[in-house]
Amino acid sequence: MSIDFDALEEGSGKDFLSTLKEIPESLSKNTAKQFFDISINVLNNDSVESDNKSRLLIALCKAISEENYLKVFVSGKYLSQL
Repeated sequence: MSIDFDALEEGSGKDFLSTLKEIPESLSKNTAKQFFDISINVLNNDSVESDNKSRLLIALCKAISEENYLKVFVSGKYLSQL
């Protein structure tokens, strides 16, 4: 299973929502940083609807509930970018 990063960057649509449902199962150590980078960009994008930001935050919480991804999140200093 792989993440559709293009759909994630859109911040809306069916593909965006289905991509979020696959988190954290579709993440890997190699894709976690890209997921966090895109998530921060989407969350800081004023044109993305708040419902979609909420869904993304839930996926983000699921991801960082796993220790490997939490380490990537903390070391990347993503919290300060929210």
